[in-house]
Amino acid sequence: MSDIREKIQSLPKSRLVEKDLIPTTLEERNITPFVFLLMWIGISILLAVFTNAANMFPSLSIKMILAAVALGNAITCVILSLNGDIGITHGIPFSVYLRAIYGYTGTYIPSIVRAIPACFWFGFQTYLGAKAINLILNKLFGLPSTDLIVTVIIVIFLIVQVVTTMRGIETIAKFESYVTPLMLIVVFYLLYWILTNAGMTASEIINTPAGEVEGMRYSFGLAVTAMTGFWATMTLNIPDLTRYLKADPTEKNWFKRNWSSIWTQWVGIIPMMCLFAFIGAASMLTSGLWDPVEFIASMNSPTPLLIAVLLLSAFAQWSTNIGANILPPANIFANVFAPKIDFAKGCIISGVLAFLMQPWRLIDKVVFVNALVGISLGAVAGTMIADYYFLRKRKLNILDLYVEGGQYTYHNNFNPIAFVAYIVGTIGGLLNMDWGFMQAGVIGGLVYYIGMKFYGAKKWNQEEILHNENF
Repeated sequence: MSDIREKIQSLPKSRLVEKDLIPTTLEERNITPFVFLLMWIGISILLAVFTNAANMFPSLSIKMILAAVALGNAITCVILSLNGDIGITHGIPFSVYLRAIYGYTGTYIPSIVRAIPACFWFGFQTYLGAKAINLILNKLFGLPSTDLIVTVIIVIFLIVQVVTTMRGIETIAKFESYVTPLMLIVVFYLLYWILTNAGMTASEIINTPAGEVEGMRYSFGLAVTAMTGFWATMTLNIPDLTRYLKADPTEKNWFKRNWSSIWTQWVGIIPMMCLFAFIGAASMLTSGLWDPVEFIASMNSPTPLLIAVLLLSAFAQWSTNIGANILPPANIFANVFAPKIDFAKGCIISGVLAFLMQPWRLIDKVVFVNALVGISLGAVAGTMIADYYFLRKRKLNILDLYVEGGQYTYHNNFNPIAFVAYIVGTIGGLLNMDWGFMQAGVIGGLVYYIGMKFYGAKKWNQEEILHNENF
């Protein structure tokens, strides 16, 4: 790996070679499993989960909502574990790996498709945090809640988050380590408050059946797809994080090599997402409130305690954004616009797009938006798994990923088969949105596998596919 890295560093400056995108060394892999666990817990303390779960009730019973949350996140955890091996074994980020599938220029399209939802959620989470900050200022100084004031807070909050992320992965890891334990206190306080003020036991809340709905009724399958939509983005760019995780890339056993990634994601994501979904659904059941900040504001708590809860709620959005919604698109923009744009400038672009998209205008449609996000990225996830595991069998020509005119040139730097697979997979997912993410992934992956196995590999001389027989 060190020899390949040196060769890459010696290459002339080009759109394919940028310092933040070259393979990581063992010395740079300094995120411990415990810190990685804290990162995932911090990322998963997500007020948008509250909103999604609240919007699903009473279309679905509370029990079915929790089942959808658990199943949707279990599906994404499997894909996170599979794609995370790319970063652990090869030390490369998502946007670089996509060159092997879509071609040197073709990779820009699925990369941007992945970046746009991240910027959307960056803006959405920032809006929720800004509302919490505005409420704090109202309690302390009587500052009113006008559109102009909230907009100013959004801009300032965006800038603070961008600057934090620009400092790199070590700063992100430290931030998560310090803030996550405090945010856990808030989560359990919200749980305590809802259980002591709902007039119902936890068992009674969980067993609440579905009810009548005016307008659109959400199905269980759509709810599962919406839940995959939260981390569908991360299932693609998880190599951006695992390339810094302490692990042995030379370990032959796949489970041993990836264990520090696997257990931290399953433990850090599913319990926290289910807990927040329970609080959100319970809020809708008992108070009719689906906005988490409004729910917190309605709590009959002493002002100092209420301010502390609101402040840490804002920190929760900050924590989620820097790891899940700023770092990934920043890497993508650095790849797409290299060498003119580096990681820091990519962070700034992410912040500008997050504001311009104004996703808070769709706050009452987040379940549907989340489902569309999942479907739009499902086919990319399917092609990644088909390419990495079933075609190349985890072998890559790393040097050629950074060399113009190399193995991954395909047809004018685009792989037509990959784009056919993406389009067909996405259409397949949209035909039945209830299980759209899974359908898009399976269909897209299958089309890509067949096309490359029986035509593309020979047409464009993909050595790892043609001659690699060891899984």
